[in-house]
Amino acid sequence: MTIKYFAYGSNLHSERLGERLGRRLSPEYGGELRGYSLRFHKRSFKDGSGKCDAYKTGDPSDVVHGVIYNLSVDEKSELDLCEGLGLGYDEGKVVVTRIEAGEGMDVEETAVVYIASETHIDPKLNVYGWYRGYVLAGALYHGFPRAYIEMIKGITTVNDPDLFRSEVEMKLVEELSKRSESNEMLWG
Repeated sequence: MTIKYFAYGSNLHSERLGERLGRRLSPEYGGELRGYSLRFHKRSFKDGSGKCDAYKTGDPSDVVHGVIYNLSVDEKSELDLCEGLGLGYDEGKVVVTRIEAGEGMDVEETAVVYIASETHIDPKLNVYGWYRGYVLAGALYHGFPRAYIEMIKGITTVNDPDLFRSEVEMKLVEELSKRSESNEMLWG
């Protein structure tokens, strides 16, 4: 049995998610979560910094771009631990509109997603540069729209006070970024 998982934040990049789960991954397709906005207001259970959230606004003009991965039940359980399910993220089921290059058709499917718990939302949180880097590398890798990429680039960041972690994470982000910049834009 597989589970459709909608990745929109630091798990966007196939190689990053694959490293976390111990196997090579390719997304099934790209999609849009309509009526949601990408926010960096979820308090990390590890360090208190800002992490991504697909925040439900109900405004149809708000869209979170992401990709669908098929995960086994065991992989989903492993990802639950990595993401801190129950420690700031709740699992939700959302309707994702599939984006298929050249097709122009709206096909909707249900997927699981991590949504910030109300108790862990704080719009004043600091976002570390390396964390935003993971999200940006994934958005570039999957060819998200230019305006969306620019929005991510515009997120204000701060330096991680843990210098060792920051150095390690930035090296990983740089490696992913090298593989991301040459991809074609799938969504115009």
